[in-house]
Amino acid sequence: MSIEGASSSSVAFVGRSAELGELRAALTEALGGSSRAVLITGEPGVGKTVLAIRLAGEAEALGVPVSWGRGSESGEAPAFWPWIQIVRDQLLRSDPADRKRLERYAAPLYQMMPQLKRPDEHMRTAPSPTGGIIYDSGEARFRLFDATSSFLRVTAGERGLVIVLDDAHWADAPTLLLLRHLVRELGLDPVLFVVSFREEEVSPDGPVAAALADLAGGPEARWIRLNGLDRAELARHLAAIVGQPTGEALAARIHDATGGNPFFAAELVRMLRSEGRLANHVPFLPDQPLGLPRGVREVLRRRLDRLSVASRRSLELASLVGTTFTSEFLARAGGAEPERILGLLDEAVGAQLLDQLPERPGWFRFQHELVRETLFEGLGAVDRLRNHRRIAETLEREWEETPVEGANTMSRLASHWQQAGDGPRAIRYARMAASEANKQLGYEEAARLYRLALGQAATGGLDVGGRCEVLLELATAEYRCGNVRRAMEAFVQAAELARRSDRPSLLAGAPLIVQDIGDPEVNASVLHACEGVLAGAAGLDDAVRARLLAQRAVALCESGRLDEALPDSERAMELAERSGDPELLAAVLPARHLALAGPDWTLQRLDLAEQALGLARSVAAPIEELWARVWRTDVFWELGDIASVDAEIDRLASLAHSLRNPVARWHLKRFQAARALMVGRYEEAAALSEEATAGFPRENFMAQILHLWFMSAINADRGEFTWMDAYRSMIEARPSTMAATLSWSLLEAGRRDEALAYYEQARGSLLRVPRDARWMVTMVFLTEVSSQFEDRETAEICYRELLPFEDRFSASGGGTVICQGSVALFLGMAAMTLGRFGDGEGHLRRAIQRNTAVGARPWAARAELVMAELLHRQGRARGQALDLAQRAARTATALGMRVLRTRAEAVIDDIAAVKGPVLLSRREREVAALVARGLTNREIARTLFLSERTAENHVQHILTKLGFGTRAQIAAWAVAEGLPTPAES
Repeated sequence: MSIEGASSSSVAFVGRSAELGELRAALTEALGGSSRAVLITGEPGVGKTVLAIRLAGEAEALGVPVSWGRGSESGEAPAFWPWIQIVRDQLLRSDPADRKRLERYAAPLYQMMPQLKRPDEHMRTAPSPTGGIIYDSGEARFRLFDATSSFLRVTAGERGLVIVLDDAHWADAPTLLLLRHLVRELGLDPVLFVVSFREEEVSPDGPVAAALADLAGGPEARWIRLNGLDRAELARHLAAIVGQPTGEALAARIHDATGGNPFFAAELVRMLRSEGRLANHVPFLPDQPLGLPRGVREVLRRRLDRLSVASRRSLELASLVGTTFTSEFLARAGGAEPERILGLLDEAVGAQLLDQLPERPGWFRFQHELVRETLFEGLGAVDRLRNHRRIAETLEREWEETPVEGANTMSRLASHWQQAGDGPRAIRYARMAASEANKQLGYEEAARLYRLALGQAATGGLDVGGRCEVLLELATAEYRCGNVRRAMEAFVQAAELARRSDRPSLLAGAPLIVQDIGDPEVNASVLHACEGVLAGAAGLDDAVRARLLAQRAVALCESGRLDEALPDSERAMELAERSGDPELLAAVLPARHLALAGPDWTLQRLDLAEQALGLARSVAAPIEELWARVWRTDVFWELGDIASVDAEIDRLASLAHSLRNPVARWHLKRFQAARALMVGRYEEAAALSEEATAGFPRENFMAQILHLWFMSAINADRGEFTWMDAYRSMIEARPSTMAATLSWSLLEAGRRDEALAYYEQARGSLLRVPRDARWMVTMVFLTEVSSQFEDRETAEICYRELLPFEDRFSASGGGTVICQGSVALFLGMAAMTLGRFGDGEGHLRRAIQRNTAVGARPWAARAELVMAELLHRQGRARGQALDLAQRAARTATALGMRVLRTRAEAVIDDIAAVKGPVLLSRREREVAALVARGLTNREIARTLFLSERTAENHVQHILTKLGFGTRAQIAAWAVAEGLPTPAES
């Protein structure tokens, strides 16, 4: 078993039977062909690694190989460092035949792990996957993830594989994103992932927390939270350490002092033993509280004090190198003979402060991170600066001599020069390391390094131009991570620097024209930045001006200022087309599309999609085809051409598969979710929306709010309102666009007073609603709510505004979240509110026909119910009204639409409450009763002594009066009314 860097496996293993049982069960399930992930969390020293080592030993005994990877606390390791350790471990310890086979599968991973290349290849620079349009990088990263999956699948084979990711709280975000991918991708492979981390050291808002939360929420995951040992277990643990029982009193005192933490308790008892105080059983006075970690650190300081001065000095230097280090490096950094350093380190090993790594001669590891922390904190400021400089100079010499593992070394150099106070060198190496991280698809690591460089700007001599460059590089890295807010914040800072220095050309490399910013505060900053640069840039280059105008147009659209966005987007298009630069044209097209996203420009957007398809073909830019497919899908939703929607979704699926791009996958999944929702497959729709959103960081405001809106619509149909209540604050962050939605949702929940407050807010700005991507959705929600509140004034406005779009479906031209079926349904609602029953009936019949034709069962049922209400309100065609309401109720029951079913049942009760047949003469009632008995017109005529022609006329009159189309409907109505036959009466 490779437990490189793990604590000694000889540590006493006490207790943890339940937790070990959980791990054994997970291992059994994994070896049965269902991969599992176990997350182990707890405070430092509680035994996470010891528990993992115990499981690893049992797995090895079954013939299952175990590989370890560890996060680097120093932050100097390259992206994917734990996976580099894991892959290297498998390659190094395989049989020659197996190694040759594994190396074939490892070949695509060399970009991530250059140290795996043959010696004659290590100087070659792999082509950067990050060139071209920004989303191309997603494809490269996915290929890397996919290659890692294939490598581990081959490694596991039939015997299985256990992967331990230790100290995951120190892992970089790319490492955990890859872990999340592997857990899902290897679902049917015999692989067990064991992930240990300190929960308290994970930032709750960071990507590490998001990735761990996603892992923990998966069906294949188990969560083990380790607490301290109880008093009996701790007593056994201490007895194993000192070789004799410690006594209940001593165990109780130590338990109280340490909370049962095995490492802290072991350190205390070792100190007591070394001082000869165990016999007293009173290591502490009753009034002498020992807080953690201060008490344990004091214990460690006292143990360190027993080392020779030279040994302690060597450990102090090592504490700045990292958790693991080599004696050779320490000798070079300290200017000492290697043999001398080995002797000093042996002294520390004997004091149980260091462990030697048995599989890596010359390598050492601090036995516990608290040992390193204690040494680090004991260093004075001058000693820290001096030692960091020594380490940096040594690393620099080694890198110049053997430039292998460039990203790792440059990252470490940046960190050590920063802490040595050498700003220029820190900036230089940080930017170099960030560039390498980008090539290796470690965008989160690149962003961290760019921030490190910016932190040294004042002392590192970074001028305005240099700061602008780094800020734009940071914005690009953040955008590639999906952190739109952070990307835009960096861009805003760069724009402000360019404006203040009167050098707008510095923005030529900006990652501009970002859509779906979402966050109103960030959008306002972006808008202000663009306006500031444009206002003071008379001689601005046309290409930069086009990008700034396009970005401002997007920000104006997000702010609801469509009248200003339209000319900006048009001017940006003119400049781009005049430039003849297809890349610039591709960059500004989305801004123009967003400005034309309202229902008045549907066909113009179809032309823009064709233009994007042309660009995709001419410059081989598949990302342009992605936008074209998305835009065409939105247009076909609006036109109600659902067959074309399905065709575009199929093309989008093929494109997303070939691009391996998270944005393409998001659009595909959300369109599939909207399609499932349209036909009433609620569970499938919810799952697809969850899947779409899971591909983005939680900080992606737009993805989160669209998912929230989608889930709120599902909840409202099903009579559940947890989403709306839990996330109302996010909805209220966009009051101008979400007030109508909130009023509708609350009304569906039966909370009329709350709904009325939002409705008043929405109707107050009705005439000022911009005709943009959100206009149609706002209008149809207001129409439905105005009908519930019997607000004729608002209904009149909504009817007038929606009437030109009767042939359309309710969808957004800027990214359809839900399709609400035929607009004719909402025109029918408004007409009924206004008392225009004839017009309303025509609209509703059209809505029923169009929604039924495309299989939009929820919306057809809604139209049927509104039609029933309209007929009932007029007091006519009672039979038809009852039939329509019953059909709506059946559909609602079948689909789980509890709110609609309740409404339909109420309408059915109201219709049934009207006593006696309506509008039929006595003779017509007799004919209806005979129809219910199954008599033909000839038989009815003979029974009632009529001519057959007269009987036929009576039947036709009944059909007309009741609004029916078949004799079967007459029969059902007569039975429901309990009509007596002539003989009975």
